[in-house]
Parts: sequence; C-alpha cells; structure tokens
Amino acid sequence: MKYTEMLQSSLSRWPDRIDISNGYVLEDGGGFFPVLSEIWDRVEREEEKRSSLHGLFSWSIFSGFHHLARKEKVKNKTEALKADLSPEVIYHQFSESFYEKENGWMKDYPDFIDDYQKTEQVGHNSGGCAPSA
Repeated sequence: MKYTEMLQSSLSRWPDRIDISNGYVLEDGGGFFPVLSEIWDRVEREEEKRSSLHGLFSWSIFSGFHHLARKEKVKNKTEALKADLSPEVIYHQFSESFYEKENGWMKDYPDFIDDYQKTEQVGHNSGGCAPSA
C-alpha cells in the first residue's frame, strides 16, 4: 500500500469532528484533550491489529489532531475538524517516527518505502486530510 493510500485509510477511522471543549492548553505549549485521547486509544488498538505501520499512522494523525486542537482551543473553538488537519504536521510526525525505526521499516515494507520516498520528493501534502467521500 502506498503512503497516500495508507494515510487516507487511517484517516477514515477518525471522526470528522472531535470535541475539545473540555481540553486545555498548557503554558509550555502542550495540552490535554480527553475526548481526543479516548478516540486515539480506540483507533490505535484497531490500527495496531492491522499492522505496526498502521499504528504509526494513528500516532501521526493523533499528533496532527493534537496540534490542531491546541491552535483551536486558543481561539476558543470547541471542535477540531478533520478537514482542517495539516498534512505537513502529520507527515512531519510520521517521518520523525518512521526514520527512528528505519532498519525495521526498510526490511518489512520495501514497496511502501519506495512510494514514501517519492512522496518526500514531490511534497508531503499529497493526499490531503479532507474526509474522503
């Protein structure tokens, strides 16, 4: 499966809207969003059953939502929308984690590696984060 296909497949497991009304942003720039964390726990369990690479996608998407939730909370918004996720944030988090385990990923996912490297060359916002139809 290709990077963009896996991203879209993993995104389809996330809701279009996540309630962040009971979350908060910390002074150090971090934050805690209970509903987002609950959703991530559920999605991660499902994705890990598919493969460790799917689990990595769930972590990367969670990171994208968390980044968005902090920005939205500062603006007094109560929801984080999947359509507003930044492909760059997801890609950055994915890349950071992906290269940590490069040897394992290279051996286990050679076809994916080839497509992923092509995605890097073209620009990381391939695939987008809007809900698929």
